[in-house]
Amino acid sequence: MLGYYDIILRYFLSKMDAEKAHEFVKKIAKFKLPTRSNFDKLNIRIKNIELKNPLALAAGFDKDAEMITFLSSLGFGYITAGSVLLRPNRGNPKPRIIRYPGYKSMTNSMGLPSVGVEKFLSNLKKQRKFSRLSISIAGNTIEEIVKLYNLVADHADFIEINLSCPNTENGRLFQDKENFDKLSLELSKVKRKITFVKVSPSIGKKEIENHLDIASLCMKRNIDGITAVNTLPIKDAKLSTKQGGLSGKMLFSWMLKTVRLLYEETNGKLLINACGGIFTAEDAIKAMMNGASTFQIYTSFVYEGISLPNKILKGINQFINYNKFSNLNEVIGYKIK
Repeated sequence: MLGYYDIILRYFLSKMDAEKAHEFVKKIAKFKLPTRSNFDKLNIRIKNIELKNPLALAAGFDKDAEMITFLSSLGFGYITAGSVLLRPNRGNPKPRIIRYPGYKSMTNSMGLPSVGVEKFLSNLKKQRKFSRLSISIAGNTIEEIVKLYNLVADHADFIEINLSCPNTENGRLFQDKENFDKLSLELSKVKRKITFVKVSPSIGKKEIENHLDIASLCMKRNIDGITAVNTLPIKDAKLSTKQGGLSGKMLFSWMLKTVRLLYEETNGKLLINACGGIFTAEDAIKAMMNGASTFQIYTSFVYEGISLPNKILKGINQFINYNKFSNLNEVIGYKIK
């Protein structure tokens, strides 16, 4: 029955402007749904946190922590809320989301709109959680990021620091090695939750070297892991800013390349969240076999709807049983070990 309503809702939303469709979903996504997605062999431990499965919703879908009750009832192992900023921000002018249905992808130039951390936490306190919670934070200065970390840490199981938003003036400031060195040092002084940093795709030699520098600093400063990857900067004249970040199926190969690079170069010592173009159980399995411990979806959730989490988890569970893996840990990095 859920799948039937899902098809109708997706058809209706696909006819609307992308941002208006998202606002409509926010208005109706207020309650827990009676969904089932419990698969015993998909349980996984991330440091000291037990997850019922490795599937997560990526940052950006619930920027202001307004849909946690609804979203966390869909079977996700954890939800990523945010990215939240210290102060309110309207983001870039509209239009700022362009869909590419034929490619199962889209580009956004949102510019990190946020209600600010005070309202974000107020919203969060009104929600009920049925899965673990990650909070994504972003800022223009080290001081802002550290202050945000301290404000949100007690409300989350994980903290994800957005180093790589392509849609703001300083959105990639902390992917610079010297800047990240300073940021990671200050974070190491206040870190008290499992912490990840989110990076852009590894496109060329410079980006690859930069990612390896960040990975090395993460291990040095006890940052637990990396979310790979954020959106890919591209141009699109339909956007008000004329450029934005590409997400969806067209990003999958870049994501997989980055995940494998990070896993190989760190010998699996850093946790990796795969994010980018995962639409199916097969996609998720490829990401895990190349080194990801968990994986996040966003654009596929927009295109495929609320029944997608269960479909992906069911497929992974079938894969594990068919190939006689005893647990999910045996899958992680299987192609590299």
